[in-house]
Amino acid sequence: MKFEGMQAGLKDLEDISRALVSLSDELKKIINNGIVWTDNLDSVKVEHTFTTVDTEEEVAITLGRVPVGFTVTSIDEKAIIYESGSTHTQSILYLKASATCTVTLYVF
Repeated sequence: MKFEGMQAGLKDLEDISRALVSLSDELKKIINNGIVWTDNLDSVKVEHTFTTVDTEEEVAITLGRVPVGFTVTSIDEKAIIYESGSTHTQSILYLKASATCTVTLYVF
């Protein structure tokens, strides 16, 4: 006895299974090749040299909006980078450093 509805259902499940395998393969490619920060997040990469210790410095940014945060991705000295307490603008991030240093930041 054949159930036409069941065969059509199995065909649909096979199509869904193939689509999921294809999607999984694409996600593996993205993850294994690396996720590029600036391609996937609304952020800008900034390099800045802090020339004073524990003193507010203006870090120029081109984000186009007021940033909500930053992360340090490279630093050449033992230092902590922190917000100065001033309100950031669309073009300036106000930061301090605990030592003179050069940093790379991602501002988002």
